Amino acid sequence: GDELRSTLGAPMLGMPQDEPLFNLYKVNPKKLNPVLKSAHNMIFITTLDSESSQSRTLREMFTDESLKSIRDDTTRYQMTASDTYARGQKVLHLFGRNEQELARRIAESSQGITAYFEAHARQITQDRIFSQRARDIESVLTENHGYAIQVPYGYELAKDHLDFVWFRELGLQKEKNIFIFEQPYTGTNVFNEIEALRNRITELHLRDIQKPHLYIQLQDIIPVFSKQINFNDKFAMESRGLWAVSDLSAGGPFLSYTFVDEENQILYYIEGYVFHAAGKKKRLMREMDAILATFRTPSEIN
Repeated sequence: GDELRSTLGAPMLGMPQDEPLFNLYKVNPKKLNPVLKSAHNMIFITTLDSESSQSRTLREMFTDESLKSIRDDTTRYQMTASDTYARGQKVLHLFGRNEQELARRIAESSQGITAYFEAHARQITQDRIFSQRARDIESVLTENHGYAIQVPYGYELAKDHLDFVWFRELGLQKEKNIFIFEQPYTGTNVFNEIEALRNRITELHLRDIQKPHLYIQLQDIIPVFSKQINFNDKFAMESRGLWAVSDLSAGGPFLSYTFVDEENQILYYIEGYVFHAAGKKKRLMREMDAILATFRTPSEIN
């Protein structure tokens, strides 16, 4: 339990307030009712050395052959399943000979466990926000720039320049923004200068129309968290941090990906950032990730 809480219950990076990646609830397997069985994500955990009634109930899910395999093969400690109790459900079984062994395995595979449920959260979000799409904006972006990205219905195109595109959804209490910047790729140094690149983009393109002296910049309350990832089969840098208007009148979290279309030698910086002063932002940031994940370069489209 402690290992799972430190893995799946860890705070989402780059947020102004702590919000866990996932909310975890411990449930007695004997009390799984239809409501609980309809959960998007479920984890079943058992060890062979436990004699509790809950553990015995969980072990009944395994055949005698599977239990023998768990005893004999210590490399086997997890199994995934889909739609066990409900459509669109992801299930993870974690098992081991004893608690210490299983806890160590969970710690060693924490990134993989998180990625499994993060991918599912992205898919759920995409199914929700793309039930209707702003296909007029999508067509304009592909026609003018050659790349493609899915845009949920309700967004408006705020800017469409040669190297910069910005579309957003404005609400009474919250804002959602996506922007795409492109430039010729000149070398790998840019991946070590993500913060400088972002500041240059936002200072030039994200200025207040009514008050041109105001622009969006990085907020240094927390550091920018960057890591190398695989983005649609391309090397990329994922960055998370906080933004703010230069007079600190507004701010919030952002998520970006920086990568190269190697065939056309174009560098792309794509970002989603949100504003929701009084509310939680995890759901909004999952939406940003879900939209950015649909980006396809001109060479990918071709």
